[in-house]
Amino acid sequence: MKSKLKKIFMMFIIALFTLNFAGGCQNNSSNVKKQSSEKKKTTKVPGEITVWICNNDQNVINDQISLFKKKYPYINAKVIAMSSKDIVSQYIDSCTNKKKLPDVIEVTDEGAATLINGFSDEFLNVASDSDIKKGVFLNNRVNNLSRKNSIYGYPWYVKPVFMLYRDDILKSSGINADDIKTWDDYAKLEDSIKNSGRKLTLIPNLNKIYDIQLNELDTNFFDDDGKVEVNSKKAMEANKFIYSILKNEISIDVNNNDFLASFQNGSIISLIATPEIVLYLEKSYPDLSGKIKLTRLPAFENGGNDTAYTDGTNFMISDSSKNKEYASEFVKFVTGDVNAVYNQFNVYGLCSSNTSAYTYEKIHKKNQYVGNIDMYKWYINSAKLFSNIVYNENYNEVRDEVLKSLNENVKSNKKLEDIMNDLEKSIEPKYK
Repeated sequence: MKSKLKKIFMMFIIALFTLNFAGGCQNNSSNVKKQSSEKKKTTKVPGEITVWICNNDQNVINDQISLFKKKYPYINAKVIAMSSKDIVSQYIDSCTNKKKLPDVIEVTDEGAATLINGFSDEFLNVASDSDIKKGVFLNNRVNNLSRKNSIYGYPWYVKPVFMLYRDDILKSSGINADDIKTWDDYAKLEDSIKNSGRKLTLIPNLNKIYDIQLNELDTNFFDDDGKVEVNSKKAMEANKFIYSILKNEISIDVNNNDFLASFQNGSIISLIATPEIVLYLEKSYPDLSGKIKLTRLPAFENGGNDTAYTDGTNFMISDSSKNKEYASEFVKFVTGDVNAVYNQFNVYGLCSSNTSAYTYEKIHKKNQYVGNIDMYKWYINSAKLFSNIVYNENYNEVRDEVLKSLNENVKSNKKLEDIMNDLEKSIEPKYK
């Protein structure tokens, strides 16, 4: 009997052990499958994207790539630098001749207009992107990349424009920089400085101030139907100011001299400045601290728009890219990551078009050099009021035509209105 009981007990132990072993195998198998699934989910396939970048942005993009690799070690970004004009022309050539296209290109606002108007099918339409839908990017910057409910890229940076005054010189003449509200007010400063031999400002060429004023006025030389219009009410405001400079009625010097050194030595009393220029001044001329005043731009009329930006640039992704996901990761990182945006502003003075960057605490620092103000906050407040200008692909060409015509007629007694009317008639057939 004992032997029989012992035999039954042994069979029970063996059965129990078998069940536990089987269950353990099943659990182990399940765990292995789970771990394998998780590993498969988190492991990314290494990939490379090619990015065409403007020559002047090589340093900043190399900084961005170093930061990007820390977060996305499996994505390699190969950069090819060239001029902004060459990016457009080579992209068009690659499209026309069926050559391999880069994954991402950087384009200026004017360059984007050319590519969208002629080759929109070659670019990824990002209108469905959640960040675009939620308005994370500045609307006035997105508008320049939009056509017929499609959006063909992400705006990158802009350089907001302010007026920087030698406050010490103005105060010695009894002038408060905050009282200079319009371009007429600005021009009248000449009465206070002409005996000192100083100029209002110095600019390397007329293009810069003209572009800034047209941006402020929200005009691109073309009406809503695409008809060239160099004598519109808005354009004529800027045309008049530029013509007055050419006729020496406004003491703005146009030459290739060092305008920053001229500001430092007091030869000029103001600078049309971006954060990039302020950053350079701070490093090069620390002695100016406490002597300068930053204000908004003069407007063309009391209460008019006093904000503008220059050098707007964007990223566009090729629709044929085999690595669209990685290209998008790169673009979204450079335009919006906190460390990327901080580096762009803190080192290069470039301001993101991504509004999420406005909440990044590390970027908001008061700058003693320009009167203990938060420069990025100034940018934010300006950006909210930027005009909705959409650049026409022929903008640069028409602008140059206007400046050429004004320069050729500067010594004549011809009225400004007649000069512009004649110019419009002569170039209208070219832009039909």
